[in-house]
Amino acid sequence: MGEEAMMLDRGYSLPPVNFTAREAALVVALGRFAIGMRLLPFTGTLESALDKVRSALSTSAQRELLDRLRELTFLGVPSLPTRKPVREALERAWFERQPLRITYVDGNFLETVREVRIESVVMDRHETRLDAVDLASGERRHFRLDRITRAEVVGA
Repeated sequence: MGEEAMMLDRGYSLPPVNFTAREAALVVALGRFAIGMRLLPFTGTLESALDKVRSALSTSAQRELLDRLRELTFLGVPSLPTRKPVREALERAWFERQPLRITYVDGNFLETVREVRIESVVMDRHETRLDAVDLASGERRHFRLDRITRAEVVGA
């Protein structure tokens, strides 16, 4: 495993980072927007990171942050929703570079089970797609994340 992959390993912890209260507020605001618009499928990890940033602020700074965030309004069309267990499996497979077994429902409502290796995650304004290689056929295809009903990481 390369150095970059090890840094994203679950057991690796970053050294402390010092934010100003204003920087922390903007990071939290942007994170809330990303969660609300479903810009990233990895919302659990993002929520955990935002909790850590918020908790580093003093109690009065947290209250002020909440007041200031109420004054921000984000407009847009959120990406299509996805099931939490699917997002969690996708995140693990993508970060750990592991194959993923998905149950996929296509546009004709046909359900198939496939094992894929994720090449990239493509986030459009309205949907998220996996650019993946089907391990059985070797074919490279796109899978809409909102059409994956089940997912699990395969292998070590």
